[in-house]
Amino acid sequence: MELPKGYNDAPVKTMGNIAPKANAYVFGIVRASVEYSRSNKRMLVLTLDIAEGKFKNYYRELTARLSGGKERYLKFYRLVDEEKSLPYFKGDIRAIEESNPGYQFTGDEHSLVRKYVGGMLRDEEYYKQDGSIGVTAKVAFLCSKETALSGDLRVMPIKKVQASGRPYVPGEDEGEVSPQEQNPFEPQDGDLPF
Repeated sequence: MELPKGYNDAPVKTMGNIAPKANAYVFGIVRASVEYSRSNKRMLVLTLDIAEGKFKNYYRELTARLSGGKERYLKFYRLVDEEKSLPYFKGDIRAIEESNPGYQFTGDEHSLVRKYVGGMLRDEEYYKQDGSIGVTAKVAFLCSKETALSGDLRVMPIKKVQASGRPYVPGEDEGEVSPQEQNPFEPQDGDLPF
């Protein structure tokens, strides 16, 4: 077989390993804001990208590559005012503090931008518009960078759609955002690489 013209200089692309798999990663916080759920409950919303390893800046590059103006970053939502969710919120903040030596959170969500944090990506099923079931990656939980890199975390099993009742739908179950306390911080160029 005669090799095509430019074969030796062409980049190598394969279909395997083209997207991050469910696993522990070190994330970088691209944006942080306080938003409100549909039930008007305050929540911290972190916009994340992978900050280290093989998939570093994966979601930033995906956003740049795909047209349509839709951001493709990971989102992590945490209610902050509920008695049940407060310990988890504090745990998330502790994970960020431990991942960034010398940093201490004082309540300013904007100070979280460009900080590192560990976390677990988990595959989750959802119903597509045509009624079929798709799979997407979601941040299941946050942990310290050290914990994420330790190799001690087990990959979580896929989260299946609910057997009865309203199905999980990405982008809807996290709650819609009200205009209250929107994040006024916007990076000059719209994204922050790690």
